[in-house]
Amino acid sequence: MSVRQVGRVLECEACGPFNVEFMQAFNRMWLAHLGTWAGEQAVVVYTRWTHSLMATPDALAYYDKVMAAARAALPAGTVSLWCVPADVEGRAMMLPRWQAIMAAHGHPLEVVDNDAEGRARVSALLQR
Repeated sequence: MSVRQVGRVLECEACGPFNVEFMQAFNRMWLAHLGTWAGEQAVVVYTRWTHSLMATPDALAYYDKVMAAARAALPAGTVSLWCVPADVEGRAMMLPRWQAIMAAHGHPLEVVDNDAEGRARVSALLQR
């Protein structure tokens, strides 16, 4: 996992499968960026998923807690955009579970199939 800030975009790379220790490390990276975020403008959180979306139940439960706390820390209007190619393991089974967590905490989420589409959508989101 990596998280880096590029202007109003938080770019994330997520390579699964995921366990609770991974989620704890992700939370530390996430909080480091949110703690230094100085802008009031909405941001785009662009995550490129590779290899697998599979996650243990305790990893999903931890992610649920992270997303609950993140809602208050993100500027209004922030959108998450996930690039999840068709060949990512567990896409059909796990994507609805990840999406449900995001929806439960009011995080707008869009999903695209490839990076070119994702980059174009990031640009469009930043211009609105």
